Amino acid sequence: MTYLPVVLSFGAGLLLVALGLLHLLRGQYKPQKTLFIVIVLLLALLQFVLGILLLTTSRGQAITALRVLLGLGLFLPALTVLFFMLFGKRNEREILESRRPWIVLAVILLGIVAVLLPVEFVATEVHFLEGLFWGVSFSGFGKLLGVGLLLSVVYSLFLFENMWRLASVPEKTTLKYPMLGIVTASILTFVVLSRVIAFALLDRNHVAVYSSGLVALSASFLFATMRYRLFDVRVYIGRNVVSSFVTIILAGVYLLALGLISFLAKWLGLPYDQLTLGVLGVLGVFFLVAILISGRAKRRIRRYLDQNFYLNRYDYRSEWRRNARLMASDMAIDRFLEDFISQLCESMMVEKGLMWIDVAGGKVASYGLSEPAIAEGDVYIVRSMLDAGEVCVLDMSKNNTDRLEKSDRLHWVRALAALGSGFETTGFIIVGHKALGLDYSEEDQDFLSTLADQATLIIENFKLAQKITDARQMETFNRFASFVIHDLKNTMGMLSLTAENAKDNIHDADFQRDAMDTIRRSVQKMKDLIHSLSAVRADASLKKRSVDMTSLIEQKTNTLMPVARRRGISLQFIGEPSLYAQVDPQAIERIVENLVHNAVDASKPGGEVEVHLARETNGTIRIEVIDQGEGFEVDYMSNHLFRPFRTTKKEGLGIGLTMCKTLAEAHGGNVYIESKPQRGARVSVRVPASHDGA
Repeated sequence: MTYLPVVLSFGAGLLLVALGLLHLLRGQYKPQKTLFIVIVLLLALLQFVLGILLLTTSRGQAITALRVLLGLGLFLPALTVLFFMLFGKRNEREILESRRPWIVLAVILLGIVAVLLPVEFVATEVHFLEGLFWGVSFSGFGKLLGVGLLLSVVYSLFLFENMWRLASVPEKTTLKYPMLGIVTASILTFVVLSRVIAFALLDRNHVAVYSSGLVALSASFLFATMRYRLFDVRVYIGRNVVSSFVTIILAGVYLLALGLISFLAKWLGLPYDQLTLGVLGVLGVFFLVAILISGRAKRRIRRYLDQNFYLNRYDYRSEWRRNARLMASDMAIDRFLEDFISQLCESMMVEKGLMWIDVAGGKVASYGLSEPAIAEGDVYIVRSMLDAGEVCVLDMSKNNTDRLEKSDRLHWVRALAALGSGFETTGFIIVGHKALGLDYSEEDQDFLSTLADQATLIIENFKLAQKITDARQMETFNRFASFVIHDLKNTMGMLSLTAENAKDNIHDADFQRDAMDTIRRSVQKMKDLIHSLSAVRADASLKKRSVDMTSLIEQKTNTLMPVARRRGISLQFIGEPSLYAQVDPQAIERIVENLVHNAVDASKPGGEVEVHLARETNGTIRIEVIDQGEGFEVDYMSNHLFRPFRTTKKEGLGIGLTMCKTLAEAHGGNVYIESKPQRGARVSVRVPASHDGA
């Protein structure tokens, strides 16, 4: 008698133990991973018991082994179904919580059945051949248990299929080897259970078939575990998702064919195994011929293989459709950026990615990066490498990464795409290494270029909508200005009335106090209103001339020091000597004055405010105002920055930063802000430099 079934049983058990220990040593336990380890170790125990059963020489030993197998056979299907409910699901804890009462009830009932159910009620006879265990015959109840096991396998495959359909391309890459192992083991289990259901008999040859399935299953999971992170696959399946029933339909067809073959075998008096092989052979030949003569079937199979096993040859057609739906959706710009870069990286199987656009001082979203922020210097480096609408894949062998090596934050970049049209670059996309060590192909470049063009269109539409909104707000402001003028007239009226009353009451102490208070409040109110109104309107015809920026800004800072000193704030200027630029000096002074006032207002007594002036390597002059105050709120930075009438101050119209940006852009520059709540802010204004004294 051959010992191959014994070798396969113990071999499958050892592989399963190795798989369980590997996941135990890796740690990072989640509910689905913990359940997986438990199932794997229980399956290993089942295989060892099967091996021992195949070596038994007495009925008593066989009954003891069958008792253990019966208990495992009751619990393992329930655990397997629960595992596939959780496997790959992002909402695993929600699934567990909703099914906790049923899980507890199932464990109690199965435990009672496993303890009380006698083996003889399931197995009617144990067979021996040449002194060794050969097989076991089952009762009607045993066949019913076989049907239950078969249905649990079908339902598990159904759950896995639904998760697989919603998985992204990288996630399918991670799961393709486990999928082969699961399908192989399931098919062989179907064959074994079919034998049990049809003939109420399980022999050592079918044990070998079942063990072969577990060898394939454990080997595929071991390979995938060493190459990928299986339990990082996170798919959310909501209630509105339409489930696929392909698994159930195929299982139903299989069971129908099984019943038909059993009926024909009994009716014709033919051996069941021979008839089964004959029918399956005919169906296999028919299926193969159908594929060979059907161009559509060949295309579908080729496309399925390309999508899941040869991803470097995948044409991204389904990904284009998925991204097109994202483009058509109506969402805020921040949410769009996050979804866009995430979907792009998943589609291209890229490990890291970042997207930056020149909106509201610069917005950024990232994928796979722990720190999504990007420094201003990095923005200039990337923009200097690309023209609008251009895509660049870096070739490390050609050393075309010199500029990126200047930044500690961009060493991971392997491909870049500029956003914009014509000569204007409005942002960029940068992505890192591809998964599995794949190289960037021409198809990847086409895909990246297409999505960059679509993203540019979305961003331009957003900016256009923002301009329309700002225009409406400016119209509102013009109406508001009439009320301000009315208030100014009222204030002037109060001052005039006070002046008239002073003729008769100038020596009255109470009148003097009231008059001084009225004058002080009226003057402050007029100053605030006039300053706010003048700040909104940037003069379109700036009077530019060559100006020594160092001298100009240092003098302006000195005039603001008394204001800071009265608030208990230290103000100092730090700048390089003799920096010249073609600017309107009054406009630059207004920018510095507004930024310093904002910094002083945001600082607490004892704080420091610094005004820096320096020349950039790209031919610009940078003016920076740095404070250690409260900083800008995250919501303000994301949604209200540089928009009029949006302010974080208790008093004010929220016009100062808008004015600064307008004046900077009129000089051909821009304003950038770096801030963290309660950790201060750094406001940078850049304007083009000129030759010294020019």
